[in-house]
Amino acid sequence: MITALFMGWTDPITQSWFPIRKMSLTAAGYRTCYVNGVFQAIDVSPNMRLLFDKGLIKPDEIKISQEIPSLFAQRLPISRPEDAIKELEFFDLNRPLDPIVFGARSGGYSITDGYDLFPEITADPTGDYHFYFLARNLNKAGTSIHRYIDSLSVGMVLEFDWNGYLTHGNIVLGKLPGYLVDVVRCDLPIEVEVAKINSKVGWNYYHLLCHATVRLKPFTETKYQLALETVLAT
Repeated sequence: MITALFMGWTDPITQSWFPIRKMSLTAAGYRTCYVNGVFQAIDVSPNMRLLFDKGLIKPDEIKISQEIPSLFAQRLPISRPEDAIKELEFFDLNRPLDPIVFGARSGGYSITDGYDLFPEITADPTGDYHFYFLARNLNKAGTSIHRYIDSLSVGMVLEFDWNGYLTHGNIVLGKLPGYLVDVVRCDLPIEVEVAKINSKVGWNYYHLLCHATVRLKPFTETKYQLALETVLAT
């Protein structure tokens, strides 16, 4: 079960990735706040530093609203849900469309910026955590990589390196999202397998859906904890 959506951000210059915000699903409404990763983003990026200096990033700010905040909502199929209906089968999702579940599985990516979404979830009865994600940044090998993807099969286990590049044999298939790269670098047990294959779509990041099983609780590092608590402790 999804208990919250995190928002991550990739610096366009260094390609460093940071968790920066969190939207929790509470009885009072949608609770949004910053997490400690935003301080790292501010240190790395002049643009983030400028937003912070202008007061547009307030690490100690918490908001509660009855509607999904726009920064998250614009990455979810809310205003135009019909655009996402055709993708439900690819994402192994059922009707009716749940925008938050869809966003958690699709990553909420936009070609205009470096933000993404990923879920905080509860463990299954065995204590494992399950994530689905799109393999992005596919090897620029033209149509050959698509033919190779079609040769894969659902359930096939994929390998990955320390930087999160997914491989099968000597072929680079894409990259793990930032939060799973963190899992790898924290040495948490993780297995990644093929969940869905579709090379017939026009967008290269809708070709390969993967399923990751994490055997220990993720997101325990300081960067994922509430920034407000850090501010109050100083």
